Amino acid sequence: MLFLMSDSPLERQQQLVDSQPNSAAARIELAKLLMQAGRLTEAVAAMQQAIALRPGNLAACYNNLGVIQFHLRDFAAAAGSFRHAIS
Repeated sequence: MLFLMSDSPLERQQQLVDSQPNSAAARIELAKLLMQAGRLTEAVAAMQQAIALRPGNLAACYNNLGVIQFHLRDFAAAAGSFRHAIS
């Protein structure tokens, strides 16, 4: 995969996800970058996709998902994600 120097970290991470669609780690990082960019709905989707890939750090993923949902003011969904994180 060729990365152009003008690409933003978010664009580079999306390219990595595109080239490694079964990488939970790549999707987790994408979700974090999307959250930092204020693209919260997309961040939720990326984290849910990472969770579906059953990463080794599943509790951390659910915690991160809860944080994003909290920022979206989806408190019920955030509470559910936090419950998954501690179960």
